[in-house]
Amino acid sequence: DDSVLSQPVGEYLRSFLAEHFGELGSVDVEAEWTGVLGFTIDGNPICGPVPGRPGVYVAAGFCGQGMVQCTGAAKAIVQMILKGRCTEDVAPFIRDQATPERFVKGSTAK
Repeated sequence: DDSVLSQPVGEYLRSFLAEHFGELGSVDVEAEWTGVLGFTIDGNPICGPVPGRPGVYVAAGFCGQGMVQCTGAAKAIVQMILKGRCTEDVAPFIRDQATPERFVKGSTAK
C-alpha cells in the first residue's frame, strides 16, 4: 500500500542523511512520499511489444531505477515502433525483453 508513509523508513533516511551528509542532517524535511517498486524475476526491465497485442508496447519493471533507465527504454520503444526492432544498442538489458518466458518464475530467458 503506497498511500501510507512508513515511519521507520523515514527515520532511517533522516539518520542516513545526518550520518553521511553532516550538516544536512539537521535540515527539516518538508515532505516525504512513498511508492511501490516493481521488480521483475531477472531484475531487468520489461521493454518491448506485448505478445498477442499488436501495436501495444510496454516499458515497466525498472526495479527502482526508472529515472536512470527510462530514456534508454523510450529510445528502444521508438525504434521498435518505427523500425520494427531495436536497431541501436541503447542498453543491453532492453533489447527483445518482452517475451512470455520472462514472466515465468525460474525461467532462464535472457
